[in-house]
Amino acid sequence: MNFQKFKQEIESLANSSRSNLVDIEQLISQYFNNLGVIMEHESNNMYVVRASKNGNHEIFKDVFRCLYNPIVSDIPLQRCNYPEQQVFYCSMFTQTYESSTSITCILETSLEQVKDYKIAKAYYTLSRWNLKRCLRLAILPFSKLSHKKNADFKIMSVSTRENLKNHENRKEILAAHTYMSEVFCKRRKKKIYYKISAAYFNYVMKLPFNFDGLAYPSANTDGSGINVALRKSMIDDGILGFYCAILHRLRRNDKDKRSLSIFPCSDFTFPSLEGLLTFTLDKEAQTDLVLKT
Repeated sequence: MNFQKFKQEIESLANSSRSNLVDIEQLISQYFNNLGVIMEHESNNMYVVRASKNGNHEIFKDVFRCLYNPIVSDIPLQRCNYPEQQVFYCSMFTQTYESSTSITCILETSLEQVKDYKIAKAYYTLSRWNLKRCLRLAILPFSKLSHKKNADFKIMSVSTRENLKNHENRKEILAAHTYMSEVFCKRRKKKIYYKISAAYFNYVMKLPFNFDGLAYPSANTDGSGINVALRKSMIDDGILGFYCAILHRLRRNDKDKRSLSIFPCSDFTFPSLEGLLTFTLDKEAQTDLVLKT
């Protein structure tokens, strides 16, 4: 099967109501196993950042609130996970002026609030997680959209292309991984492309390379940020350790509903020995989040 045939079949499966995620993952497995090349990267970043949306009048009380969703029945199909599958989504530092790690993970979490002009304000808790070792990641660095804004992805892409310059199947390998990189950048038709991206993530996680996760361009920052989806075992096994948290406020401009601002609205908080968190809020956050009794 060549790349054009693969693309046609994978999108046909994703568009069909009769196919399921197992069918899509099997096709991805068959095609990419035949290619024989998976892009990989050992990250030197020793921390990642995660954003979690605060509920109505909610102030996070403990570290556990910053974890992956513990209620599996509430987990829908997303960029890298199947329904009811726990994945630790986070963002990684990148050498770009276009986006910060904090903004990347907030925008990945806040899309519904950004698109709904009726929502004037929302709060997000950012947590930093330190690593006990370097991450071994599969990567998708080939999106042209991300190359315009992200120097790290562009460097990875150039390096990988150089390493493949004498490979007999170079054009097919690059075409396939460029396509998959673009799939992860899709902001429209998510019901279709989430099936493909989640199936690809699950295929990669089952490979014998023991990847910790997958790094891919952040769709909600137009490819400027780096998103990472990690196995939940990275938390369960203590490879990732909670370091600190800070609260951010997203506010819509009253005069221009398309304009948003995001600012910290608390001090950094560090967990107690019991894993409890205590935030010192600014006055506006206190008014919005602290219930008066």
